[in-house]
Amino acid sequence: MKYFFTFMIIIISSFAVSAQDAHYSLYQYAPLYLNPAFAGQTQNTNRLILNYRSQWMNIPPAYRTIGASYDRKKENNGWGLLLNQNDAGVASLTQTNIYFNYALGRQLSERNHISLGGQVGFTQKRFDPTAFSFDAQYSDNGFDETLNNAENFTRTSVLAPDLNIGFLYQLLPNNRYKISGEAGFSFAHLNTPDISLSELDKEDLPVKRLIHAKLNYRVNEQFTVSPRILAINHYTATEITYGILGKYYILPKTALNFGIDIRQDEAFIFTGGVERNNFILAASFDVINSSLQIPANGQGAIEIALIYIFDKISDSAPKSFDNKGDDRDGDGVLNEKDKCPDIAGLIRLEGCPESNPNQPITRDTDGDGIFDDIDLCPTVPGLPKHRGCNDYDKDGVFDNIDVCPKVYGDESNYGCPINNRNLDSDNDGVLDKDDKCVYLRGKPELNGCPDSDGDGISDILDDCPFLKGPANSG
Repeated sequence: MKYFFTFMIIIISSFAVSAQDAHYSLYQYAPLYLNPAFAGQTQNTNRLILNYRSQWMNIPPAYRTIGASYDRKKENNGWGLLLNQNDAGVASLTQTNIYFNYALGRQLSERNHISLGGQVGFTQKRFDPTAFSFDAQYSDNGFDETLNNAENFTRTSVLAPDLNIGFLYQLLPNNRYKISGEAGFSFAHLNTPDISLSELDKEDLPVKRLIHAKLNYRVNEQFTVSPRILAINHYTATEITYGILGKYYILPKTALNFGIDIRQDEAFIFTGGVERNNFILAASFDVINSSLQIPANGQGAIEIALIYIFDKISDSAPKSFDNKGDDRDGDGVLNEKDKCPDIAGLIRLEGCPESNPNQPITRDTDGDGIFDDIDLCPTVPGLPKHRGCNDYDKDGVFDNIDVCPKVYGDESNYGCPINNRNLDSDNDGVLDKDDKCVYLRGKPELNGCPDSDGDGISDILDDCPFLKGPANSG
């Protein structure tokens, strides 16, 4: 946990922010836009997010932002796609961003995880000249839109490559500890793309610098509070937002989210939402407290986010389980009889995990998001698709039962290669071709077999392998 607090202090104290560019009040539900390092850094395999924001509703027409993203987890890494579009109202000035995202993640320890992500794509800016009026279109009879505007627009849109990067540190949740959290920073428009609509001028999009941090404190099994801060610098504009979120489980699979943030010298932000199974629906409302309060009647923006988090649906279960038929969650209970068909559970509970309204979160000793009662490796963090275990060599045999966990092997040979004459599976100095006890670490003088009682007779020949006796009797 010391890594988390140290990182928070460094990035906040070293950042003098002064923000332009689109922003979200529900930025926790626009993770790829916030920081490319978030791609795939979830407990589930897939995540789909839709965002909508309407700003300055009382100064029509409103400024609108539409976003969509998809990211997929692959072991510790992840990739994703991001689309974001801003429509600047009456001027019909539109900016569109499309990115491909990739993030590399690494587990430093049981609870400490870092990731580094990058986005490559393009930024497009365009406008509609017919949305403007010009002096040449006015006559003695007033404004006439059919008259030639006498302007020579050589370019009404521009397309430029764009590059973003980010870093993320996560203090992973664990039922043994009350505190978890995350902190990170990102740099957008690293290549300062030229987005000028004039062929004669150059307009470089400045680098945007962003830092964010959040601390989660689990008050009890049902209630968690999360103070957070966001700071952005984009050219000469500034944005600092800080506040607190809360999550309360009203049922084992249903939680209410709520919170309040303050965007410094600009707005109070009220948020709320609900989580149910793999769906999250959230909304926010900005109340202006800046100089625009009177013309905007205090109404800054409304925002909506919809999130669907899910694992890959497949007809086949992991190799280590004999699941026949249609069993989406791979828990051995067919969908037609499974009362929780999308969440791996227990056969005795008809496919549901062991939980109740008074204890919505069951024990997860290793903090990998897989409850102990269905985790095949409950003390070592693993992957959901491997039932809480890992498969280091990717041979389809989980590490907890793989005799050669770091060497690609065959399932029929306990995860070890077949006919590999240079392999020493038990690391006892005796090659498998000469080892009488291939998967038991033993002594070279006993042909690779152990001698548990130390009487000089290998266990496979010793009638009493755990009782030391004379050589003639074992």
